[in-house]
Amino acid sequence: MALQGTGLITLEDVADEFDDAGPHSLSEFYRGGAEVPEATENANVPTSGEISLSDFYGATKRIRVDYTVSSNTDAGIDLKAIADANGYSAGITDVYLTINSGVYVGSPSDGESYAITADGFASGDVVNIENNGYILGAGGNGGTGGVCCASQAPSGNAGGRGIYTTVTTNITNFGTIAGGGGGGGGGGCCKSHSGTLTGCGASGGGAGAGYRHGSGGAGTSGINGTGTTGGSGGFTSAGSGGPITYAFGGQQSGSYSGAAGDGGSLGSSGTNGQVSFVNYYDWVAQDGGDGGAAGYYLVGNSNVTWVATGTRLGQVS
Repeated sequence: MALQGTGLITLEDVADEFDDAGPHSLSEFYRGGAEVPEATENANVPTSGEISLSDFYGATKRIRVDYTVSSNTDAGIDLKAIADANGYSAGITDVYLTINSGVYVGSPSDGESYAITADGFASGDVVNIENNGYILGAGGNGGTGGVCCASQAPSGNAGGRGIYTTVTTNITNFGTIAGGGGGGGGGGCCKSHSGTLTGCGASGGGAGAGYRHGSGGAGTSGINGTGTTGGSGGFTSAGSGGPITYAFGGQQSGSYSGAAGDGGSLGSSGTNGQVSFVNYYDWVAQDGGDGGAAGYYLVGNSNVTWVATGTRLGQVS
């Protein structure tokens, strides 16, 4: 808390603000020394020479910024932007983020998208996160069904991410912090050897779990069958991949696309789509798409002290 801006100010007031052990002397409190940090609020405190108590009006040791999340959001929380809007001063700011019980904080999209970002702070700043709810990456979208004439069906997307920090951070986790589930890979289609036709369409992969739910991959159409769209994800549940698509009639009987992969649950990868089976003279099989990777629950772990670990799901780096 900063010192007052007017009225009587004592050496004890200055010592209390800057946590100085007695005995006290004004010469201990030059700006840029061991006690008084360089900051806009401390601009009137000299770095040497004559110094007086009136130089310390409004001076401060640390600035505290409090921010509470009391309702669900998947817009992504930028802690530096919050600090900037609430009196941020480089190197002496403590940010306290509290997520209330039962509240979901999600990333805006899958892949390299974060629910909470703590970046752009100066050395000496400290971020404190108390999570009583859920910090979740978005679920990865499922891969679409395969089409002629790629060698492999599309892959599922990686799950979104929980927290990214480049500053000293203390995390007290009484809830869940998780990366989003990866999307399932698309099923492999039966494709023309000549590179002109899709024999039987393939199903799309299921979506991964996350606060912003992933979408199932679309099925594709061929001359003998159409694939099914993969299932959507939920907060904690993943969508199922679409089933096998068969080609019927004549010499094509028995050919089928591969089933698409399922989406991953929170912090888990999606599964791979299956290869197609071909029983026709000029068709060739296509590999199923790869499942999307599990999202990271945290990137920047070397900057973090875990006061309480809670439930953590997914990758960490």
